[in-house]
Amino acid sequence: MILDALLVEHARAYPAEVAALLRKQDPQQAVDFCLALPDEVAASVIAALTGSLARRVLRDVDSARMGVLLGASTFEQAVGLLTRVSPEQRSVMIAGVPSPRRRQLLNQRFLFAEGTLGAIASRELISVPLGASLRDVADEVHAQGIEPGEEPPIYILGDGGRLLGALDLYRALETEDLEHPVQKCMLTVDPLPADMPLAAALISPRWNHDTVLPVVDHNQCLLGAVTLQRVREATLPDSSHDGFNAVLDLSQRFLEVLGGIAALAMGGGRRS
Repeated sequence: MILDALLVEHARAYPAEVAALLRKQDPQQAVDFCLALPDEVAASVIAALTGSLARRVLRDVDSARMGVLLGASTFEQAVGLLTRVSPEQRSVMIAGVPSPRRRQLLNQRFLFAEGTLGAIASRELISVPLGASLRDVADEVHAQGIEPGEEPPIYILGDGGRLLGALDLYRALETEDLEHPVQKCMLTVDPLPADMPLAAALISPRWNHDTVLPVVDHNQCLLGAVTLQRVREATLPDSSHDGFNAVLDLSQRFLEVLGGIAALAMGGGRRS
């Protein structure tokens, strides 16, 4: 795909706006568009996509170009891209970065000692960028094949994968409008730091309000999420025999409201 120079410059100046338009296109067209962009422009646009679409684009980037792309982007954009992939993919991508100094810094950003939250945080969650709509959330639910019993949380991200808040699912359902922007249904969240020891996380008072909490690095970039049950299991491997199975992995509310959002999406029709 060959892109018009004016379109490329628009993407360079307004990556979030272009990403919002791509979310309304056929996924393969979005992939082709991103891959046709210059490296530094592609990085900013991909970082502004929803999680599943960003991962789809990154799957189609060969390892050589991925290293160049990570090197051409800002450091926070590179972090934002790397938070979208699995730890295994992340290691391969970082290894391809031309600059030894940037490789070192990126590895340090994602290196977490055993016994810390960063080492056990799960990426089984949904993330959408600020400026996304509830339709984008519904599309993410469908794209990730969410089934009853999984109920991942839904987080709203800013530039570079910075955590801004979580979606208030009940308020989202009240609107019955899939074009409603997510920032109007956003709750503040109190994340846990990735370098927090498991023993300290286990006694955190934040569990009084939630059974799943986001995990961020020192720049507030979202790395994943943990549940009280997961922390207990990692701290006390034999906890399955002492009654901890009664604690849900994720709050049951996500099961109910995600089903509601999916129903709204089907009822409101799909984009052509």
